[in-house]
Amino acid sequence: MDSIKLKLIAGAVVVESRLTKPAKIQLLNWLQKEATDIQVKSFLLDQKIININPQAEKIINDRFNGLPLNEEFVLAAIIIAGAVTAGYKAYQYYASQAAKACQGSKNKTLCMVEYKIKGEKARIEKLASEMKKCQNTKNPVSCRNQVQVQINKSKARIEKLQSKRIKKL
Repeated sequence: MDSIKLKLIAGAVVVESRLTKPAKIQLLNWLQKEATDIQVKSFLLDQKIININPQAEKIINDRFNGLPLNEEFVLAAIIIAGAVTAGYKAYQYYASQAAKACQGSKNKTLCMVEYKIKGEKARIEKLASEMKKCQNTKNPVSCRNQVQVQINKSKARIEKLQSKRIKKL
C-alpha cells in the first residue's frame, strides 16, 4: 500500500478518535509532515508513535501485511470521515450564528438551545446526504451503519436539548 493511502487511513483514524481538537491537529500535522511509512503502519497497529529500529520495522511490516486493509477500506474510511466532518462543519456554522444572535438576548440560554437544535438538524441532513456515498464502497451496509451511529447521536442530542428547552420555558 502506498504512502498516501496509509496516511489517509491514519488520518481517518485520527479524525474519528476521541482526542481533543488540538491533539488531532498535532497528530494530523505529524502524519502529513514527519511520519515515515513504517511509523504510520505502527500508529495504525497500536495507535502509538514510537521510534523504530530495523528489527521493529520487520515485525511491524509482518503484522501490518496480515491486516485486511485494501482500497475498499480506504474508500469507506474516507467517506465516513468526510461525512462526519461535513456534519460537524454544519453544526459549527449554527453554533457561531448562535453566539452572534444570542449575544444581547434576554434569555440567552433558550436562544442558544434553539440554535444548537438547528445545528444538530443541519448535521443530520448533511450526514444523511453523505450516506449516499456509501453505495460506492465494497460493504455499503457497514458504511451506512457507521454514519447512522452519528445520526443517532445527533438525534439523542436534539432530544436532550429539547427537554432542556422545555425546562427553560
